[in-house]
Amino acid sequence: EKNFGSDLQYVSGGLGFRSGKGTFIDLAFQKRLNTNENYSLYEDYTNHAAPVATQESSGWKILMTLGFRF
Repeated sequence: EKNFGSDLQYVSGGLGFRSGKGTFIDLAFQKRLNTNENYSLYEDYTNHAAPVATQESSGWKILMTLGFRF
């Protein structure tokens, strides 16, 4: 199988808040950008080149933490 490579980038960030009464909340996110993956649809069993497919995807991850001091 041929290795065509891929391009993968991430953007992330977060915010936090704490009150004087012992309560806190944190929020973080991560965005995956433009994952391009090229691959052959099947093996090249003849001398003809097999077609190549491209798959593109992206995704989000979000995390929230809520806490109380007691």
